[in-house]
Amino acid sequence: MSQYIKPILCIQKMKKGHSKPHLIRFNDGNDYVVKFKNNPTGTRMLVNEYVAGRLARLLNLPVIPFRTVYISQKFIESNPSLSHFGFRSGNQFATLFIMDCTYLPKDLDPNQPIQINNHEQLAGVIAFDYWLGNVDRNRKNLLLKPMPDGGFQFYLIDHGHCFTHSQWTVETLKTIPDMSDSWMKAHKHYISLLQGDTGIPEYVKRILELPRKALERVVHSIPADWDVSDFEREALIQYLVESQERMRHFRLPGDELYKDYPEK
Repeated sequence: MSQYIKPILCIQKMKKGHSKPHLIRFNDGNDYVVKFKNNPTGTRMLVNEYVAGRLARLLNLPVIPFRTVYISQKFIESNPSLSHFGFRSGNQFATLFIMDCTYLPKDLDPNQPIQINNHEQLAGVIAFDYWLGNVDRNRKNLLLKPMPDGGFQFYLIDHGHCFTHSQWTVETLKTIPDMSDSWMKAHKHYISLLQGDTGIPEYVKRILELPRKALERVVHSIPADWDVSDFEREALIQYLVESQERMRHFRLPGDELYKDYPEK
């Protein structure tokens, strides 16, 4: 998705989202949910979304197609909904809009299981969240797309709270996040949707096998106008590398199945 595209119509502000995302049509014929770099939750939220999305791709996890898009000040000022929030021109984070999606039910009934066609990838979500320190995984940031066979394809969305904090700093990156809340909110439900062997060890292995160079390429590709200094980029790379090492001792709460992974 490297081709440059232009916005042609601001359709509406999305009903939900602290970052005040907007649905915008571009000249490639697609609609995108766009988060702006100086939204009320801060530009760092976009950084987290972008880096997490790029890393998820490396692990072949199902993320909705996304890209950075340039939106001019002229376009912003010509749309009252955008200018109202004081958004600034520059690179923004855009996710392809998919119609008719839903979320996981609040209460999963074991007698009426949901058919998730790519259910085996839920194992990857658990390992991925623990690696990145995503403390905000819940049922509403796992999007379900209806499929012709009556089942669903799930996609990961909303990674703004990765890397210990939605507004992380070099100092906060030195702290290991407590993932117990995420386990209570979502991960234990993902386990119930997996069939047979959870497959989590395989995804932990994939994370451990990602070379530092690959992590560096992702972090160094963060748009220059998203206000991440060279010092902060290096701190984020170091966080990812050190968190990789922590994954060698990965345990789910109360789980004794997984052995430590060997050193490199």
